[in-house]
Amino acid sequence: MLVSIQSLIFVAEPFFNEPGYERQMGTPAGDEMSRSYNAPLREATIRYAMLEPLRKPTPEFETVIRNHFRLRRAAILRECRGWVSEARAGERTSLAPLVEQLAVELDKL
Repeated sequence: MLVSIQSLIFVAEPFFNEPGYERQMGTPAGDEMSRSYNAPLREATIRYAMLEPLRKPTPEFETVIRNHFRLRRAAILRECRGWVSEARAGERTSLAPLVEQLAVELDKL
């Protein structure tokens, strides 16, 4: 489980850590597939890993969760805005408004 977290969550382009796709790294087709792979993951990250814990924090971790997002707010929002820009620039423009809406909602919390 730790290897999965390390290879699919803590990297900028997890697509290339999927079996058989590492050979496409650095190619135009591979870059496009990576962007397409990342877009729904980023939307889900904002929705389920950021907004959900802020809306309904686990009582035992509420203080830690709120402090984390308060202290890292600027960096988190900057990253979300970058994700919106990337979604708009790629073929996943349909996800751009959703990611942007979630980022705005995150900003309000």
